[in-house]
Amino acid sequence: MLRRDFLLALSTAASIAAKLRAQNPTLKLGYDTYSIRAWGWKAMEHLNLASRLGLNAIQISSVDDYESVDPAHLREVRERAKEKGILIDAGTGCICPTSRSYNKAKGEAVDYLIQGLKVAQAVGATSMRCFLGSSDDRVDGKGIEYHIESTLKVFRAARSAAMDTGVKIALENHSGDMQAWELKELIETAGKDYVGACLDTGNPIWCAEHPEVSVEVLAPYALTTHCRDTAIFEHPRGCAASWTVLGC
Repeated sequence: MLRRDFLLALSTAASIAAKLRAQNPTLKLGYDTYSIRAWGWKAMEHLNLASRLGLNAIQISSVDDYESVDPAHLREVRERAKEKGILIDAGTGCICPTSRSYNKAKGEAVDYLIQGLKVAQAVGATSMRCFLGSSDDRVDGKGIEYHIESTLKVFRAARSAAMDTGVKIALENHSGDMQAWELKELIETAGKDYVGACLDTGNPIWCAEHPEVSVEVLAPYALTTHCRDTAIFEHPRGCAASWTVLGC
């Protein structure tokens, strides 16, 4: 995207945000930092942009989106968000140690998850998005059930940390890893007192599920959302898909 096109898009987004907020002042409207990751921005820059767009929420979707996890810096982020009237929704990455998506350089999955929960608490978030893996985990010979069990073990080991920090784990229906009913069962098995869903409406197509089904099943468990759509089109090898804005 050219810089001028990006700036024009910001102007349009700000106008839309203002109209939505006028219709419903209590609406929490923001964006996920992952959506503009190519810019390489850190938390403070994202907070400034969110404020400029008239948003009142933001999902800082990775611990790496902070310049540092030093308590002093995290406190500054929290204070900046409060100053601008922006609710922070925290996030981290793959937390399933048996998934192909797990970054072993992060160490033990339980420790990685607990670190994310503590960072989330430090910036004032009450939920923390994370994910199991991707569609690769459905076809690796072990089956998604195997990885669901691994995730449950990690959650159970981190339960006391979640309860102590007051931060709920928001597990995303991510990149074709789980269908809605599987995520629902995982949440209920782990315990709704500390686990819920990050409901992404753009991901269900990747595991052959209609987004309306995902919303119907997961809405009661949703702690946070990614609202987008998926366009499907013909391809020489069958079909292809691309994320897009809702309704397009």
